[in-house]
Formats: sequence, structure tokens, C-alpha cells
Amino acid sequence: MIRIDDEFILLRKKSESNEHIKKLGVNAWKFIPESRILLNEIVIVSDENDKNTNNNTFKKDHKCVEIDFNTKFDVMIQTNYPLLNINNTNNIPSDTTALNISTLSTSLPAKYWFYYYEITILLNENNDKTIIAIGLASKNYSTNRLPGCNIHSVGFHSDEGRIFHNEKYTGSKYAEKWGEVNDVIGCGYYPNTGQVFFTMNGKNLDTAYTGLFHTWYPTIGSNGTCKLKVNFGQEEFMYKEANGMSVAGIIS
Repeated sequence: MIRIDDEFILLRKKSESNEHIKKLGVNAWKFIPESRILLNEIVIVSDENDKNTNNNTFKKDHKCVEIDFNTKFDVMIQTNYPLLNINNTNNIPSDTTALNISTLSTSLPAKYWFYYYEITILLNENNDKTIIAIGLASKNYSTNRLPGCNIHSVGFHSDEGRIFHNEKYTGSKYAEKWGEVNDVIGCGYYPNTGQVFFTMNGKNLDTAYTGLFHTWYPTIGSNGTCKLKVNFGQEEFMYKEANGMSVAGIIS
């Protein structure tokens, strides 16, 4: 009798799942708030990928989504799919952040590429009090915690330009305050080194953390009323070195 190892079965299922996600492409990534959040209209996601044309047929425009937060307490939402893990432990050269990925082919070695997404502030009427956060978190992360403010998460917060990792309130000074209308903030992750970095209005703010290996889901949150546009890679990024990257990996 042949014994099939349970761990082998789990690894195979995970591999098949990863291959399925890879085939879906960048437009499959969506923010899916919990039902109670949607029902109470605490968060409203406007997905304009499917638009009705004049001849009553549906056309894929692959546009970015807009997200409205209407809250007075911390609320987070995350994507339906994670960033895929890779088994590659090669070190990234120190000058990787200056590399223009968009000029390279899709056969780029894993040590040079990264996952990336951006948010653009469309509305933030109370910038002095409203905190907007962008980052990464584990699946089923607490909906009443901003990314970075609980275990298995990392986040960049607008109020004082601080970064957080698995903590509640302190954080570390990383950049200047942000959150003005038209500010563009990005989050990047190198899966082979666990390096997390953030960008502000097209500028790389340098490494925030490294060695963070987890199954990460792009995660954003706020504690006030604001409106954001999210770009997973459907449109050109303000951070030029990320063009060719996405939450789904390298875009052909």
C-alpha cells in the first residue's frame, strides 16, 4: 500500500492555487470588505472594470477602483488574493531600488522584481485628524486595526509619516506627514528577501523593513472620511521604477 504524505498534498494544492492566481492577472485583485462593513456603508468600493456600452454589451476597461471610507474608528480592508510566495533566497543588490524594471523582460530573475501597488488621495476633508494607512497584512486580519497595528502586518500611516510592524501605537518615524488630495503613496515588497518599502509621490522612501516573510495581502485602512483610488498595476505608476510590476507580479 502506498502512503501519501499529507504535507505533500498540501504543498501540491498550494502550488496549484498559486498557478491559478498567476493566470488570473492583475485585474483579478479586488478589495473585498466584510459584509457588515458593506451593509453599513462604512466602506464603499466602486469597481469600474465592467462598464455598459451603448450596444448593451460589457467591455473590460481595466480601470482602477475607488474606495470611500465613511468611519469614525479604525477600519481596514484587504484584497481577495495574496502576494504569491517564491522559493528564492538570493540576495538583492544594494542598488536594486534604482533599477528601471520597465526596461527589462518578464524573464527577470526573482531577486530583481517586486510586488507593488499605489493609492491616490481623492478626498480627505479632515487631513489633520484622519489617518490613512497602506501596507500588508495576513489573511483575516482584524477589521478594526489599521495595517501595522496588530500581529502579522506592516503599514505606513499618514498622520505623522510613521511606519508600523506588529505594534499598536508607537511606530517609527519614516517620512513626512501625507494625506493631502493628489498625494500618491505606494507599497512594495521583495518576496525573496522580505523587504518592504514605501513611496511618496513617485519617490522611493527606502527600506522600511526587511526579512518579513509571510503570506501577505495588500491592505489599506482609515479612521475617518476619505476617498482613495487604488492602482494594482492597471495604469502607469507614479513611481516609475515600478512600471512593469503589479500585485500579480511582472506584467508583460
